[in-house]
Amino acid sequence: MRKNAKQARAKQTVEAILEATTQLLETADLDQVSTNHVAERAGVSIGTLYQYFPNKTAIFLAIAERDIEHRFQLVAAAITEAQDEFGGATIRTMISALIASFAESGRNEALVRVLITTRGSAKGRTLPVDIIAQLLAEAAQGQDQIRPLTETSAFVLTRAVLWTILTATLDAPHLLKQQAFEDELVLLVSSFLSIHS
Repeated sequence: MRKNAKQARAKQTVEAILEATTQLLETADLDQVSTNHVAERAGVSIGTLYQYFPNKTAIFLAIAERDIEHRFQLVAAAITEAQDEFGGATIRTMISALIASFAESGRNEALVRVLITTRGSAKGRTLPVDIIAQLLAEAAQGQDQIRPLTETSAFVLTRAVLWTILTATLDAPHLLKQQAFEDELVLLVSSFLSIHS
């Protein structure tokens, strides 16, 4: 972002731009949405839009970062609260919270397309999923029933879960509301960690 949105009006403008973009993405592909469309929908001039975002990719990236951070805050809270009793129940709580965050919004397909498209722009940054991987590794330390998690194994586990949910959102959204889908992901994580739930 080019301009630091500290003042209340500036924050409202940024929110209006992000909301307008998200609305447009509900009915159009990413390449069909232009900054002119966004400015018109947000009720701001194109010059105002460019004060905060240099291009539409920057807007997409801001949407993706905000969305995925919100979702992973739920998972991070579940891990942090249950570190002393990390086990099958914690795994299910985490998986359930993450699935619910995708299943309960009608905007998920658009948001997931943005997440996937902007993934390359996040190189070199610490992503929320990396924080989850670190929390999982820390939670697994000293737990007899859990295999030690290395940086590599935590990376594989968190990406396996996240990308399964992301692709289900795009390819088979009905699965997100099925208990069997949650059960399979819980089994995946539990087996990976050697937790008997």
